[in-house]
Amino acid sequence: MRRLLVIKFILLLNCQAFCQQEDLELDFPEMPTSPAFILMGVSPTDIESPGSASDLTTAIQNATGNLTSIPDNFFLTVNPFWVFNTKHVSYSKYSAGGMDRIRDNILQSLQISVGVSDSLPSDNFDQRIGIGMKFSLIRGNIDSDIEDNYFKKLANYNTEVNRLVTEASNNDLKSLEIQSKMDAVAEQISIETDSQKRTDLENEWETLNQKLNSRSLELFDLIKSQHLKDLRKSLKDIELNRIGFYSEIAGGLTYDRMENDTKIYSSGVWANIGYQSNKTNFIGLIRFMTVYDQPIMNEMALDTMNLTSIDFGLKLDYQVEKKVSASGEFIYRAIPNTEIKSTYRLAFNLSYNITPDVGLNFTYGKGFEAILNEESDFFTLMSLAFGIGKKRKLDLTGL
Repeated sequence: MRRLLVIKFILLLNCQAFCQQEDLELDFPEMPTSPAFILMGVSPTDIESPGSASDLTTAIQNATGNLTSIPDNFFLTVNPFWVFNTKHVSYSKYSAGGMDRIRDNILQSLQISVGVSDSLPSDNFDQRIGIGMKFSLIRGNIDSDIEDNYFKKLANYNTEVNRLVTEASNNDLKSLEIQSKMDAVAEQISIETDSQKRTDLENEWETLNQKLNSRSLELFDLIKSQHLKDLRKSLKDIELNRIGFYSEIAGGLTYDRMENDTKIYSSGVWANIGYQSNKTNFIGLIRFMTVYDQPIMNEMALDTMNLTSIDFGLKLDYQVEKKVSASGEFIYRAIPNTEIKSTYRLAFNLSYNITPDVGLNFTYGKGFEAILNEESDFFTLMSLAFGIGKKRKLDLTGL
């Protein structure tokens, strides 16, 4: 009985240590765009889907119609929280994304992006550069069914390891030898009347007990390592998807770089508000953007003015399977206080995650009509996104 109590105590301690060490790795989906790209007017999608990028995400994009030229659009996104936070994020801070977790939502989701485009030929500038940022106020909570499935698998693994360790200990010759000596010493203690000899025997029993503990730990580590590969394979297929309403705020500036000067081209701020489920995201957009010094016809003469537009958009994003997703979006643009007629943008996007850190995106659509050109501009875009950075893990201590 004493031996069984010792083994159970050791297994309990090791189970807690295991749950703390073998945390869940997070593979975050990569975004085919960034606020910098959106403001520059070269983004494959103007309505961003909910999600988080790696520590560093970089992308190259081909903006030609036949996809035969060298890519000429680039962006880099940085996530400060994940770059500088070397510790695991606690599960409670990661899983809950409601109004009561706004601070954690902002810190974990904050992204800063820089984009460069050479695909916009113009006599007025050589290169367009964008700087943007975005963060989430509300993110939704982790799907409870997926959460329960994950912890059920983890608990089943621990139960199985504990059973195997108990079985191995009962048949381990070294453990049986130590236990036999402990039983003999315990019997001597029960009949010994001399206090000094009794103390010596108790010290001897304690030394043997420590050896038995060490042997049990060796067996636990051996069996755990043998079954850990199967556990990781089982958990790898589980994605901690969020479900519920979410909202993101984004904005930034773009600059046109000339040979001897740099000037602001545009600025903007917008909000994405929607509902996300395991496979489908419904997203709404409202955006205010100002483009500076735009040429317009004013009383039969060419003039320039700052134009502020208001955009309203809707997007449907569907995950076809684990590595493939498709989306379609429609954005209506109005420019108040001008005679410029309203226009719209329509885009369809197909994404394929080649690996958890590399994503390929193909987009086809119709762009906004130019101010001085009434014809619609159809476009085809191909982009490749790379996630760079360490694996993020959830600290499951206390669960």
